[in-house]
Amino acid sequence: MSNPVPGRIYTVTISHKDSLFNDEQWVSIITTGRQLTVSADSVVAEAALNAQGDLSLLWSATVGQSYQIQSGTGDALLNPSLWQIVGPVLPADREQLAATVSLSTGSTDEFFRVVRVTTQAF
Repeated sequence: MSNPVPGRIYTVTISHKDSLFNDEQWVSIITTGRQLTVSADSVVAEAALNAQGDLSLLWSATVGQSYQIQSGTGDALLNPSLWQIVGPVLPADREQLAATVSLSTGSTDEFFRVVRVTTQAF
């Protein structure tokens, strides 16, 4: 697109012209001109496998906020509703939090993310 209009929403549709029935193909899509906003309080600083084969995560946090680890396969990267909760809500009482999660057996593409969650009082 040579002259995009600021503030306007654009949709990109990618198809295989019905020639890729019941199959898959890797694809990369690059967009420019977008401003990505990432919350600095949920950036994973360290990820490592421990001796038991579990994944240990360390991330920066904001004291008073709560966080949760989620996992998903490659499909979750395209469909946010497919992320699964892994473990309890973790309230931040310091500026760095750590947690260890078990890896799924047999999974060849498992992804993890740390999300800030809002808890409601009842």
